[in-house]
Amino acid sequence: MEAVPRMPMLSFELKQCPEYVDFGPVLKQYIKNHYGEDPAHYNKACSDLEQLRQSAVHVSHDFMGCSTLKKYYAQLQFLQGRFPMGEEGECGINFTWEDVFLGREVTIPDVKFEQACILYNIGALHSILGSIETRQSADVNYMVTL
Repeated sequence: MEAVPRMPMLSFELKQCPEYVDFGPVLKQYIKNHYGEDPAHYNKACSDLEQLRQSAVHVSHDFMGCSTLKKYYAQLQFLQGRFPMGEEGECGINFTWEDVFLGREVTIPDVKFEQACILYNIGALHSILGSIETRQSADVNYMVTL
């Protein structure tokens, strides 16, 4: 493989989210109205979800960052199955992301938009990690710092 030229790797910018999303009030109101439970029991769960989102929005550029994005995506899948978080749903929350190609913010009140942005960032982070990999040996180094 020594004679084969090393091709440059492509990488994509991560999408940025300029706003904090507060899941708590909307989800707890839905729990109260439809499940008849005390929404205060879900304070920690909502807080954990919001912290996970903040970690996913400000993700580290390493293997743990990929893991955080995938964990948040799984939580969105879980939420989508239990709460009507679509554009017309009772639990619709505005998600705002900056479009990296157009340079403007886009806001859509649908969890599928949030999922699409997170999936994009998973792919973009993998492209960033792949582009900075030295590829000098067969060993893989996931703890790369930028």
